[in-house]
Amino acid sequence: MKIPTRAWKVFINIWFSLRFLLPLYVFINPLVGTAISLFMDVPDGYFSFRAKMRWEWYHKWDKLADYWWYILIVTYSYVNNLPILKALLILFVLRSVGQFIILKKKESWMLIFFPNILENYFVAYLLIPKFLPAFPYNLYIFATCTIIALIREYLIHIKKAYAANYIFKLGINWGINN
Repeated sequence: MKIPTRAWKVFINIWFSLRFLLPLYVFINPLVGTAISLFMDVPDGYFSFRAKMRWEWYHKWDKLADYWWYILIVTYSYVNNLPILKALLILFVLRSVGQFIILKKKESWMLIFFPNILENYFVAYLLIPKFLPAFPYNLYIFATCTIIALIREYLIHIKKAYAANYIFKLGINWGINN
């Protein structure tokens, strides 16, 4: 059964609304809130593509939802006085500069210079103690988070390697260069 474009448009608007609301769960349960945010970020490109939304529309809303999540990470870290707060603040400023530049210049490839280490480091902070309680936060973890962020920025914003194309063989091609 083929889903009409209009239904996809309604759905993507609901989806983006939920991307702004559901991550607030981080304040109730940070691990679950993080999982929700990460999950919600994955398929929205596919949904927007199916809704025949312009790349610019999708990209703007995706980056705004991402930025909202970064604000929630920093706010949660501040409210709970996390020991990694200072590092997260620096990473937040770095990513904020990148977000501002790419929204102004419309050149998403530039995110390679402003990688999303913030999210990776926060996830590491939440997960590592669950499996390795004595493992300290140090340069090795930060470096690993940085490498993962750089690889992801390269794949998504330079190579245009969308996960949906590889996992589901969907053939998303926005027909853009940035």
